[in-house]
Amino acid sequence: MDIWKDKNYNFLDYDEVDDRCDNEICQNNFDDLIKRKVKDNEDMTYQSTTRLSPYYHPSRPMPCSCGIEFRVLDLGHQYYPRYLHSGVCKSELCGGPYRCIERHYKVRVLKQKDPRNPEIRPSMALPDTLKGTWLSETITVTVACECSV
Repeated sequence: MDIWKDKNYNFLDYDEVDDRCDNEICQNNFDDLIKRKVKDNEDMTYQSTTRLSPYYHPSRPMPCSCGIEFRVLDLGHQYYPRYLHSGVCKSELCGGPYRCIERHYKVRVLKQKDPRNPEIRPSMALPDTLKGTWLSETITVTVACECSV
C-alpha cells in the first residue's frame, strides 16, 4: 500500500485544472488532465524498466525485416480460386551478414479436370460430388520476407 501511495501521491494537482468555455457551455479539462498524467506516469515506468540492446536501436531497422510487395497471382480460369496473393521480396540484402529469405505457404486449390486427358490419380480429400470434375492441387505462395543468416 505504501508503494501505491508513493507512486500516486499528488497524482492529480487540481491547480492545473482550468475551465474552457465555448458558446456559453463550460467544459472542464479534467479528463485531459487524467489522460496526460497517466501517460506521463506510464512513460516514466517504461523508461526506468526498459533497456535496449546496443545493436538494436529504434533508429535502425530491425535485421529481421525486409520489404515485401504483394502481387496477384492469376492461376487461370480452370482454377478455383483463380487469384491468389503472393509476395515478392523487395531486396536481397538486409545489412550485415543477413539475406532476405522468402517464407512460403502451401495453398490447396481446385483445378478442373481436362475431359480430353482424364487423370487416373485420385484427388485427396475431395467430396464425391467434386471428384468427377475437380482435382486438388497445391500451390506455393510467398507470405513473408525475413532476414536470416
